[in-house]
Amino acid sequence: MQPERGTTLKKTLKKNFKSMTNLQLIFGKKSFFSEGKKHFLVFLTFLFFSLELFAQQSTVTIAGKVFDEVSKEPFLGVTVLVKSSTTGATTDVEGNFTLKVKSLPATLTFSYLGYRTVEVDVYEYTEPLTVELHEDRNFLLIIICK
Repeated sequence: MQPERGTTLKKTLKKNFKSMTNLQLIFGKKSFFSEGKKHFLVFLTFLFFSLELFAQQSTVTIAGKVFDEVSKEPFLGVTVLVKSSTTGATTDVEGNFTLKVKSLPATLTFSYLGYRTVEVDVYEYTEPLTVELHEDRNFLLIIICK
């Protein structure tokens, strides 16, 4: 819509925006928010942003390698679980594992059939873990006869 020649911006806006109730905001005659409302809106904005930051839980990624105690060979398929949670992982062909925990300290449980279960408490994570599994000789000596 083209404005008529010689009309002011104020007249054009009034003509085109008749249903606009807060025309004073545009012309600067009256502030839309009073001083108290401005402070309250700033407070609410910071509150929402801070709640969002707290909602995003920081996680710690723990990595490491699992070896056999005797042969020093890496283990494939060792189950690595965070104690008292459902978080877990398994080792790859080279014995490596990676898992994320919600926070430290955390207790990791390493288990493999025919080997003793090992629990490792992680209080601070600065470098990859190295874990050795020991053979469970009692497990290997069990014989079932029918």
